[in-house]
Parts: sequence; C-alpha cells; structure tokens
Amino acid sequence: MAMMQLYTIRLIIFVLKQLNYGMLAMPDGVYSVEPLQETGDEKFGNITKVIKEEKKREAHVEINNDNIWMILLGHSRHRPHLVHYFRSQSFYAFDHNNGTTDMQLANEDGYADMQWEDIHDRKTRSRRSANSWDHYVEVLVVADSKMHEYHGYNLEAYILTLFSTVASIYRHQSLRASINVIVVKIIILKHENAGPHVSSNAQDTLQQFCRWQQLYNDRNDDSPNHHDVAILLTRGDICRAPGKCDTLGLAELGTMCDGQKSCAIIEDNGLSAAFTIAHELGHIFNIPHDDERKCSQFMQLTKHNFHIMAPTLEYNTHPWSWSACSSGMLERFLDNNRGQIQCLFDQPVQRKYYEDMFENDAPGKKYDVNQQCKFVFGPQSELCPYMPTCRRLWCATYYGSQMGCRTQHMPWADGTTCDKSGRMICHRGECVNIGAKQRMKQDGNWGEWQPWGQCSRTCGGGVQKALRDCDSPRQE
Repeated sequence: MAMMQLYTIRLIIFVLKQLNYGMLAMPDGVYSVEPLQETGDEKFGNITKVIKEEKKREAHVEINNDNIWMILLGHSRHRPHLVHYFRSQSFYAFDHNNGTTDMQLANEDGYADMQWEDIHDRKTRSRRSANSWDHYVEVLVVADSKMHEYHGYNLEAYILTLFSTVASIYRHQSLRASINVIVVKIIILKHENAGPHVSSNAQDTLQQFCRWQQLYNDRNDDSPNHHDVAILLTRGDICRAPGKCDTLGLAELGTMCDGQKSCAIIEDNGLSAAFTIAHELGHIFNIPHDDERKCSQFMQLTKHNFHIMAPTLEYNTHPWSWSACSSGMLERFLDNNRGQIQCLFDQPVQRKYYEDMFENDAPGKKYDVNQQCKFVFGPQSELCPYMPTCRRLWCATYYGSQMGCRTQHMPWADGTTCDKSGRMICHRGECVNIGAKQRMKQDGNWGEWQPWGQCSRTCGGGVQKALRDCDSPRQE
C-alpha cells in the first residue's frame, strides 16, 4: 500500500452491467480496466484486469489512495482485481556527430533524420566485400556495485548467460554477416566508488564510462588486455531526462573500434537485457532503428518488420533476428569503413570465457521461469498462473492475500520448460517439442552460391560479388 501512496492518482470508473471499466492515470502511464472472463478459480472469482497503456490523456476524477488501493486489490465491497502492468522497453541512440539523441532529431514526419558519412577509399578497399570476412567483437563487460549487490556470487555466470544470447543473435542467418561476439574480460565493481560515476543521467553515465574504460584497454590488438567494445551493466535506472526513465540502453552511433567512444550502458532487467545489449551493439555498428526513414530503401516501415533494432521492444517485435534494413545498413558500414574497423579482423587472444558462453546449457535451463520473474520484478515474484507460455513473461507479485501480474512484454528464456511433462521447451517465444537429434550440436556447412551481383562500375575495371551462407543445415 505504501508503494501506491507515492503516487497522486486520478481515476475514471465507468460501471457497465455491474462490471468495472475505466482508466487509471498514473505518473508512469495510463492503465485501462476491463473484466476478465470467468476462470473457474474460486480464489479469485470474476477478476478484472488492468493493462497499462501509453500516456494519452489525463483522467479527471480524483480519489484518495486508500480507495484506489481498494479498487485495485478488492478490499471492502469491491471484487478482487488482477493488476496487469508493463513497462515499455525503449531505446535511444546517441549520435556523436551532433551530440543529440535520435529521439530529439525526429522531424515532422516522425522519423529521425541523422547524418551518415560514407568513406570511399579505393586505395585501401579490397575486392572482397567486408561482409564476407569474419569479424570478432572483443567485449569488456563491467558490472557496477548494484549488479554485484543484486546478483552476488552468481553475477559472472549471469553475465555470460546474457552474452551467450547476444552472440547467438549476431550469428542469426538474417544478419548476413559473420559477427562473432566474445567476452574477453569481466570487471565487477564491488563498491560504488570503485569505478566510473554511475547516475540516473544516461548521457552523463555513458560519457563517464567511456572515459573510464580507456584505462583498461591496451590498444595493442595482440594483448590479452585489449577490447573492441566496453559494456556497462547496472541495476539502477538510467534516464534520458528527469522523470523519463524508460531508457534501457544508450550507445553512440557508428563508433565501432573507436577507443574513446566504442561503449554502451545497459540497464539490467533480467534475461531480456541480452536483447538490449544486442540492440545497443547494433547502434555501435551504425545500425538505425527499424522505423527510421532510411530503412524504407530496404523494407516497408511496418511493425511486422520490426526485429532486434525496433525502437521499442514489445509484443510484435522479433528480437532474435534482424530486419532487412539492419542487414543492409551493417553491410554498408562494414564495406565503407574498412579502415575504421580493423580491430574486428583479429581473433581474440583471451578465450577465458569461451566455453561458458558457447558450450553451456540454454538460459532457460539455467534459470527456471520463476527465477526469470525474480530477476525482473524482485525476490517475491513468481510466474503468473493465468497467462499463456513462452510468448510473454507474466509475473505475479503478492500483496498480502491479493495478487497482481505484470509483464515487460519480453519472452520466456529459450530452453525454459513450458509443459508439465518436461518434454516441451520455449524456443523464440513458442512452446515446442525439441527432439533429441535437434538438441545435439551440429556444425554448419556452406550453402549454395547466390547469383553474381551487378558490377560496381559501369566503365573500366569493377567488382562483382556473389555470396553464400554457412546455412546447411539452415538454423532453426
């Protein structure tokens, strides 16, 4: 109840056919209220659900906190209510060319209009497309004191679980580039003053961290203390502006291999933080959001085409794969900036974490669904019993004898058991039966060559390219 009393709440309740309909306007968003169908569970009876919506309007009828608590949790004469809440996962990329976030650059058409610089240096360009080279991203991971306080001795294993998911996303066939993400060093800051100043100010924290990580980076690519990218993980809120703390990650665009700026900050919100890491790393590769105008040359700008680089990770997003825009823009960046990205062509010297990243069990086998809820909503949280499996992780929190369910619209972790028999597991948001043969590791082989592309020049000597993928058998 104390948590609810922190808010100044306004409410409109419409009573239709003796059922509660209405809207709750709170500082973190607007909640709509509607009845659930009968569940047959006598414990909760005819439950009403409350689903958070985007901030659209202000309600007009003000009531006190005790009444709103009664309405939400079913005290007094009101029937019990089930509280459904989610926090949107929004991303903001920082453009180092002009020092503003892409959200601030939105024009009247609603799309960001950022500056791009194509570097054409024919003296250093190879006849082979950079997209066909193997690229190795050596990552330094720094966990702040809040991460250490929350995860304790399990922190290193948790970090490697996140990055195993990140690595698998970058190996997905939809990206059409060979990107290998490998953790080479982990620094755990056990005390608040042991590392960079981490605050709720996202841009300031990013700048502080980028300066700090340089102290731990040997610029010699052959050194075991060298990294290409630095990632800061924190359990604290990061905010793009005072009171606007929906940001989960921040990075500078197109800074790959820049020793001063190739870094990102990530807010840990459970195993789905892996999607945030992959997303922000995409910005470091100069990949824009899937809804930006420049993506229209590759695909239609509809939510059905939103993948890991969607501006907001929500129900319709496909966070395991890449859009045609992401793949095309990455190819352009790798081809046009060959001199800048030289750090990606050497294999890592430090392979301390390789086995833990690539040889261990799936995340859902390490952490069951109740533990996944605890990572997101705290130690008292567990799986909500009323929702479908795999697609969205709904978690229950108890307030005395009452229960509320919340989601952040992220899926259950791959490998999570999703049926009572134990033979079904979650795989990319679906509950599937994985046979013994499918669970075995299998090396990939080269597929068929694709047709030759157009010549790079209309007159004189030029380059044609044909591609083939390591997709035999195709990744499922």
